[in-house]
Amino acid sequence: MSGNKGNKGHPLFLSEFATSVHSYLDKADAKALGISDLVTLEISRPAAGDGGHFRLLVIPTAGCGFLRYEMAVGDPRRWLELLEQVRQDPDATMLDWVKAAKEHGEWPL
Repeated sequence: MSGNKGNKGHPLFLSEFATSVHSYLDKADAKALGISDLVTLEISRPAAGDGGHFRLLVIPTAGCGFLRYEMAVGDPRRWLELLEQVRQDPDATMLDWVKAAKEHGEWPL
C-alpha cells in the first residue's frame, strides 16, 4: 500500500478506499467526509446470521504495520462519523477510535 507521504504526523496513514458495490458508501462520500486517505475500508453485504448489519473490515496503516479491526454497523455512515470525530483530534490514536466505537455500541462483531 502506498500514499503515506505528507501525513506522517497523524497516527492513521494514507491508503486507498475499498467498498463493495452494494454498500451505502462510495468513494465520493468518503472523500467528502475527508477520511478516504486514512484507512482501507471494505464494506460487505450482510451475511446470514449477521443481524442485517454491514461488515466493515478496517485496516489502518501505522508505523508498526497493519492492524485489522472488524465491526458491524447498520449504516456505514454512522461508523464514519465516529472515525471523523476521532480524526479531528491531532493526538488521537486507533485506541481512541476503538474507545469511541465501543462507547457508541458499535463494537464488536
